[in-house]
Amino acid sequence: MDCLERETVKNLVMTIGVFDGVHRGHQKIFQKVAHCAKEHSGKSLAYTFDPHPARILVPESCPPMIMTQRQKRAAILANGIDRVVVQKFTPAFSRLSAQDFFDRILLRQIRPQEIFVGYNFTFGYHRGGTVETLEAMGKKAGIRVTVVEPFLWKEMLVSSTQIRSLLSKGQISQATELLGKPYRMTGKVVGGRGLGGKILGIPTANLRSENDLILPVGVYATLTILGKKSHPSVTNIGRNPTFGPRTLSIETHILNFQKKILGHQMEIEFVERIRDEIPFSSPRELSQQIQNDIHSTKKILKV
Repeated sequence: MDCLERETVKNLVMTIGVFDGVHRGHQKIFQKVAHCAKEHSGKSLAYTFDPHPARILVPESCPPMIMTQRQKRAAILANGIDRVVVQKFTPAFSRLSAQDFFDRILLRQIRPQEIFVGYNFTFGYHRGGTVETLEAMGKKAGIRVTVVEPFLWKEMLVSSTQIRSLLSKGQISQATELLGKPYRMTGKVVGGRGLGGKILGIPTANLRSENDLILPVGVYATLTILGKKSHPSVTNIGRNPTFGPRTLSIETHILNFQKKILGHQMEIEFVERIRDEIPFSSPRELSQQIQNDIHSTKKILKV
């Protein structure tokens, strides 16, 4: 987590938000911020929060996050932003009024030249501050405020809420369109029951996901990222009903891959949903279906 520095950065241009998913709408804001900073020979900054404010204020209705903080930070930096500051969102912080947030955080700590925010931006205790509030405060303090209008992609409003809805229904290609990139789950490879390799002859890597949002049960064509390399793969999210009741698992068969990766960090990029998970009458029947899934995956990934 970054800490704010007291020293002034000349010509600092910033944006504020949760930015979950770093979708096309967020990307548009980051591009504007980065371009503005470059025009003024300054630096760009994204100010975000951990955890999501709703997790502190209304935990019972807090949505599952599309990205981990690590994924989000990397995605923001990849969109041309020079620095990401993550504000720890606590009950005490949530009680700051809009004026206190502006005075203590923006004026005293960050001191930006310009602030970009989305059209629905709110801030301060009980969301007391709106874009109009921020514009008025900025004008008084000599800080320019630019409000970015809603972003539409193929006539659909791009929002984290809409993307979560699509992902929760397994509508991968539609979510990818709005995200501007495939959805990824990240975590460590952990030990499983060994059914894939020992019984089916199809070894799998079991992911302990760090993401809140888990896709619906089913089989997916995926790319598995290990280090800087990407490998074609097929991923099953489910309970392996053929072998009896068990907890939900995320198992990936990486095509033409023999290395031992237990304990390694792994990221799975979901390209397309192939089918539902269903029980089979025998391991042999399941093994044959997995071969069919591998064939489908090769066609989808063109490998």
